[in-house]
Amino acid sequence: SQSASPSLLREHARAAQRIADAGTNFGGTSAAAAADVQTRLAGASALKPFAFVQIGDERQRALAQAVVARLASVGYSAPGIENVGAARLPARTEVRMQGASDPALARWMAQHLGKLTQSEVAVRTLRQAQPKTDTYEIWFDKDLCITAARTVPACGSG
Repeated sequence: SQSASPSLLREHARAAQRIADAGTNFGGTSAAAAADVQTRLAGASALKPFAFVQIGDERQRALAQAVVARLASVGYSAPGIENVGAARLPARTEVRMQGASDPALARWMAQHLGKLTQSEVAVRTLRQAQPKTDTYEIWFDKDLCITAARTVPACGSG
């Protein structure tokens, strides 16, 4: 259970609870492990995945706001949009998954972003990060909503 993400725990909560209940009956280290699983299950139900959105130009803000609204509608906490400046943006749009966050959620975000941006979205893992809940960063590419070739309907009228 130590490497399971909160979303994975939520998805398999019933089965994990049955196993934890059985482990409690054995006593000793099994009971201690079962108690740990029960604590993690309780915590996972309260944690929403986080997604931070980075843009490099205000012309990307309308698209970022649409992404934040979509993420909020499916239960993510998306605390805001940060303008980090164009020099820090990658060559293509990326979803950066922190630590042991759920890769299925990262793939879902990448697929959704790919439709909006009309391009392939990379998924990277930031292995050094150890968030308490599934945490992701969305980095728009440096040309998105800026150049004519990378302006898509989701960019809005700017």
